[in-house]
Amino acid sequence: MIAGGSGNKQTPNKKEKEDLDDFISRLDHFAGLVKEGKKIKKPAIKNSLASYILPAFSRAPAKQDMGDKYVACDLY
Repeated sequence: MIAGGSGNKQTPNKKEKEDLDDFISRLDHFAGLVKEGKKIKKPAIKNSLASYILPAFSRAPAKQDMGDKYVACDLY
């Protein structure tokens, strides 16, 4: 029996729910800063040793594996 959706295989676990709550609270914080007209600093991306050694990952093979994409005409 599925009660309140918690019996579904895709129901998020406790950690995933906490991560979502954390994301929402950070998003709310940033929305408040924007509302106040404050500038938001972009996080610095740190390059690791692996990023210097390994070549950049190409997305072309993944796109080819997905195949052609179509939009249903009845959506317009």
